This record gives sequence, C-alpha cells and structure tokens, in this order.
Amino acid sequence: DSYYQKGECLYKLKRYREAKEIFENFIRRFSDNPLAKKAREFLDKINNSSLVTDAKEN
Repeated sequence: DSYYQKGECLYKLKRYREAKEIFENFIRRFSDNPLAKKAREFLDKINNSSLVTDAKEN
C-alpha cells in the first residue's frame, strides 16, 4: 500500500513521469491488490493526456 501511496503523492506533486513508473511497477508486482485498479486509473489519466510530456522534472 505504501508503494501505491508513493505514486499518488508523486502524481499530486505533478511529478508525472515518476508517478507513472511507480504505478506501472505496482500493477506489475501487485496485480491482485485492490489498489491496482486505482493505479490503472492514474495511469490512464497520465497516458491519455499531455501530463508526462508537459511535466517539469524536479
């Protein structure tokens, strides 16, 4: 759960590239976890927008 929360925090901080990586890894490693569905939703938001290409890395 803390790994998922890290992705969510990065998303809220607008660090979309890092969040995307965390969510992808979370889904790959914990696909049976109930939070995998939410991780996919965040990935969809990132992938279906220009968030990653517009993001400034800190």
